[in-house]
Amino acid sequence: MIRKFWRTRITIDVLSEDVPMSDDADLESVAYDIDQGDCVGKIVWADPEELTPKEMADALLDANCEPEFFGLDEDGKSTEQDLDDLEDELK
Repeated sequence: MIRKFWRTRITIDVLSEDVPMSDDADLESVAYDIDQGDCVGKIVWADPEELTPKEMADALLDANCEPEFFGLDEDGKSTEQDLDDLEDELK
């Protein structure tokens, strides 16, 4: 089975008065400030980009996540045995 990996970039423009949004705010805080606080937000979606397994492994590492999250090693190779491989072994 061919696996596909995707990156979707979402940009949030935050409009605020008096002080800017803190540069260390996490996503939950940004959402709260827009939804419940004194900020206005606009979401801008970019076109999804298909990534190779290696690009996905690098992107996961850049996001402070292990590539194993998607069953990859650091080189983008699958750490999960495909069903086709299992069937071949059983023959």
